[in-house]
Amino acid sequence: MEKQLRIACFGEWHVHGKDFARKLADYPGCSVYPIGSDNYEKILEDPLIDAVMITAATADHGRLITAAAAAGKHVFVEKALAVSNQEAYEIREAVEKNNIHFTMSDPVMKGPQMFVKRLTDEGVLGKITNARVRTVHPLGIMGMHKPQFYNRTESGGGAMIDMGCKAAHTLYELFGKPVRVCAMFQSYTEMGQENGIDENAVAVYEFGGGVLGIAETGWASPKYQYALDVYGTEGCVSVSDTEVRYCLNTGSWITVPEESLPDPMIYPLTDWIDSIRNDRPARNCGIEEAVHITEMITAAYRSEGMAVTI
Repeated sequence: MEKQLRIACFGEWHVHGKDFARKLADYPGCSVYPIGSDNYEKILEDPLIDAVMITAATADHGRLITAAAAAGKHVFVEKALAVSNQEAYEIREAVEKNNIHFTMSDPVMKGPQMFVKRLTDEGVLGKITNARVRTVHPLGIMGMHKPQFYNRTESGGGAMIDMGCKAAHTLYELFGKPVRVCAMFQSYTEMGQENGIDENAVAVYEFGGGVLGIAETGWASPKYQYALDVYGTEGCVSVSDTEVRYCLNTGSWITVPEESLPDPMIYPLTDWIDSIRNDRPARNCGIEEAVHITEMITAAYRSEGMAVTI
């Protein structure tokens, strides 16, 4: 019989916290314990607690993860990993020094994205020239977003550090770590402008081989929308929400039926639990990948501060 994993859930800052807790409770052999901020240190001292799931404010991730790692507790955390590169490096050091199992939640590589990756990796599209990922929703301009996302001290930024993580992460999965970035942000609502929060953001990354990847994100779209387009010298592939199409230079557009799509990358929560049980590295968004995505996001914010008027 498998050992019961006792997992403490800390923080309700992020909107996905309760969903994660419910999913954890459905995993066989997992016991879930919601806790408050006033007894977090006490929980870390409890030898019966094996791991913690953290959905506190992004600005609190550094101190919470390093404390959990020092106590020997495995960590699952909602994206983004950290609000600065230095904090991300300190988290990585704590994770590696204490040999804990770490996973960051950002399940971007589903069936459609895995199909795109297959085409790019196998050279079907020829030499890749550019790509675009768009992840947007309307909650900002509708006034329905959670107010904590407009608190820069807690969030570390706006749409780019929130939804932009997904766009940047997808580009990372397809092309690796970029070498440079140029970004531009904009705010539209009174709350966004008063708090210096980006509600619409575009970042252009340069990857190895000259690939240009565009990350578009925002809270100012009229509806929820996802798009992924990759262009090569021999063809292109397009994902619009869940519809997948591709076109080679020798033919017309082909729609890919859902049953023909590859399996998604292992779900981060499942990956984390399995990595603990089998004492193996994370397959999906371990500490190194989480640090690289942080570097991409913080680089975009630095770049935006150096915009040049034309």
